Amino acid sequence: MEYVASFDIGTTGIKGCLVSRDGEMSNMVYEPIHTYEGENGEVEQSPDDWWNGVRGIFQQWKDRNTSLTKGIKAITFSGQMEDVIPVTAEGSPVRRAILYSDGRAVKQAEAIREHFAPWRNSIVNSITGTTPLAKIAWMMEKETNLYNMTSKFLFSSKDYIIYKLTGRAVADPTTSATTAMMNIHTRDWEEEWMRFNGIDLSRVPSLVAPEGRSGMVMEELAASLGLDRDVAVFCGVGDAGATTIGAGNIREGSMYAYLGTTGWVATTSADSASEAPFTLSHLAEDRLISIAPVLNAGNVHQWAVETYTDDVSDEGYKAFDEMVDGADPGSKGVLFLPYLHGERSPVQDPDAKGAYIGITGSVERRDMARAVMEGLSFSIRQLFEDVSTSKVEWITLIGGGSKSKAWCQVIADVLQVRVHVPRLGEYLPSFGAASTAFVGLRWCEDYEAFVEDYLNHYVNVYHPNESVQGVYDKQYGQFKKIYEQVRKIDG
Repeated sequence: MEYVASFDIGTTGIKGCLVSRDGEMSNMVYEPIHTYEGENGEVEQSPDDWWNGVRGIFQQWKDRNTSLTKGIKAITFSGQMEDVIPVTAEGSPVRRAILYSDGRAVKQAEAIREHFAPWRNSIVNSITGTTPLAKIAWMMEKETNLYNMTSKFLFSSKDYIIYKLTGRAVADPTTSATTAMMNIHTRDWEEEWMRFNGIDLSRVPSLVAPEGRSGMVMEELAASLGLDRDVAVFCGVGDAGATTIGAGNIREGSMYAYLGTTGWVATTSADSASEAPFTLSHLAEDRLISIAPVLNAGNVHQWAVETYTDDVSDEGYKAFDEMVDGADPGSKGVLFLPYLHGERSPVQDPDAKGAYIGITGSVERRDMARAVMEGLSFSIRQLFEDVSTSKVEWITLIGGGSKSKAWCQVIADVLQVRVHVPRLGEYLPSFGAASTAFVGLRWCEDYEAFVEDYLNHYVNVYHPNESVQGVYDKQYGQFKKIYEQVRKIDG
């Protein structure tokens, strides 16, 4: 059997799977990752933890059956984007990776924005404290010695693994669109803008198409991983690109929502006219992804499950779902603002706070629980409106949050659209990433063919309950006013 080994290196862990030539996923393995969080909002991970996790997955496959690793013909990836991973010339991390959700570079971003106007049309995306360009400027200022030790800056967790496997520093256009250094129209580094900001082109990776070969697994590594010689390593794509393909979003106007620890809502388009916070390069060269990210999704769901059931096992999630289903839509007027971790959109405020509004003596625990899921769904509705330029009849939900039937139904009711949930939604970024190797190996013609031939996997469809539309439309109007009032109180 011939396989593509596909890895999704996310925020909380690494998911690996083997995808056979006929498109079947098997041997799914998960390795958790530790996140270091500082007192001032720092969010970091150790790149060597990613490497050890990937090696551990290969070892599990090898231990199960050596024919699994011997059958691997190519390796590809999806990974967190908007990271800053400084490495030495020898490929060792200079420091821990600064993750996408780390907004420490606010002041540097403000200074960069003062000179941004001439390049805005080519870079497209705004510059914030989470943007890699601003984080590199922060390193220049705050960690000068470490900056000087850096030979290359990588921008996705997957690219560090590619560097370890092949010795080559690469980046895909989807990830690079988040750096504020790539021209999204030409898919090349914007060299003049980089020089203006003091960044030499030699310090950034080579831009490679997702289906492009980054190299071969180095011979000494291939043996230790249980691989044959000449296993190709493809560039792969940042998590938003892999998830977009995994959700089947290849045609213009198609839309999906990803409910992981954090999340986003995205649509495929042919131009950058959307008002969405991010415009990213699609895997297909003539298309773009309009995307609105949120910092509060599955992490808030987990907080609510733990708070109201004191149990974050599968049984705890099931009990929480039953609690949500047992409450009436509208939660007896209770509204919940879900910004427990700051927020990126629909508001950009790393210090945003959550809140309950409208509690009365008749409110029960189940109403409080349901209000959390309604608040998360109202936030998704705001993102939905940001990226959608026309009426859509259905969206795809993927990620760990899509396993909650109660949440899926609330989203369908709040958005008043049909919700499709695919099979093995948690592993769809890995499956979407596999498309890059399928195209690169010529196992399929292009990304449209991959979607057409391999993505027929919906297992649950949730239909909106029209009788609750009035309740949710009214509450949604109220929900949109909460943030500004809480911000005033919070100072």
